[in-house]
Amino acid sequence: MTLTPNLDFDLRRDFLPVAGLTREALALVVHPSVPAADVEALFAHAQANPGTIKMAVTGVGGAPRIAGELFRVMTGINVTPVQFADGPVALRALMAGEVHMMFEPMSASIGAVRAGQLRALAVTSAERAAALPQVPAMAEILPGFAVSAVTGIAAPHATPIEIVERLNREINAAYADAAMAARFAETGGAALADTPAMFGKLFAGEVGQWARLLSLSGVKSE
Repeated sequence: MTLTPNLDFDLRRDFLPVAGLTREALALVVHPSVPAADVEALFAHAQANPGTIKMAVTGVGGAPRIAGELFRVMTGINVTPVQFADGPVALRALMAGEVHMMFEPMSASIGAVRAGQLRALAVTSAERAAALPQVPAMAEILPGFAVSAVTGIAAPHATPIEIVERLNREINAAYADAAMAARFAETGGAALADTPAMFGKLFAGEVGQWARLLSLSGVKSE
């Protein structure tokens, strides 16, 4: 959203960082009918059948769309993008075999992967994800490919600092709960418990990183 033009607010100017929540990779998932057990086989299949593989994409400027377009740019793979209104609709279409592949956040796709409804060929984090340790990181195949989504909480800029600090303490306390930590680990997310200042620094870095990824992928934010 920080990279969307013509907004009437600025997240960096008008809000205070409170706390990070999670950093989450996406998974490159394919329908079981696709004859590819890994990314190299997917590429070979796409070369042999140019334009016949349908890749679900959602939104404009979101992580799944950028990951998919970046993959196309870096590999030159010839696939046909199919636009969907949102992730759940696209995921259902993929499981039904209406499309063949997509990049989807791990928390949304990992259940279908574990159930055998989809096959995960790679994760988009810089390293393998603990939740799917047998699935390679895309960077192992495409050096430099790293896309992950950071979520966090911010408050209006006028919020008293003592309230920001209280919110931060309570959120971090929740992340210290073993059951919550296990739940995030199960779905592929990494907790980002830290101070408001550290989350602000991370947020600023993410803005720069996503600007770079938008430029590399060729996606135009709207």
